Amino acid sequence: MWHVARDGAADGDRHVRVHDRNRRHTTLDQPRGLAVEIASAAGITCLMRATIGQIVAGGGADFGVALLDECRAIAAANGFAPRGPAIERARAMLTAAGSPISASMLKDIERGGAVEADHVLGDLIARDPRQPQGVSLLRVAYAHLKAYEARRAATS
Repeated sequence: MWHVARDGAADGDRHVRVHDRNRRHTTLDQPRGLAVEIASAAGITCLMRATIGQIVAGGGADFGVALLDECRAIAAANGFAPRGPAIERARAMLTAAGSPISASMLKDIERGGAVEADHVLGDLIARDPRQPQGVSLLRVAYAHLKAYEARRAATS
């Protein structure tokens, strides 16, 4: 059973927390499409260390879409296929020229903080039934975050 709590901040912003009361929380336990969108945005903005708009300006919009397709395929293989509108919304978000959007995980990297590599990207990789041995953008983004974690641990 899904539990959705909406917290209204004083400035009118709305924040949404989603929890599944029956299972351990993992990436794919998010509402359909949300996990794929979050992982795609986090993966590409952390890998490129830039906002979506900067990635698009640099000619990398197709990388964001390729990562989205990888994440979508893994979710679908696990019975969590995002519906068309969710994928189209994510595709539009990942290709929006001038967009200031970046993942909070990028902000964590920029301030030298801890990241959630295992919870966001690692969970999807672990659930990939294909277990690809070649290069994939998801695996490159995850390796980038794990290298960041290793470097951070070595300097702490």
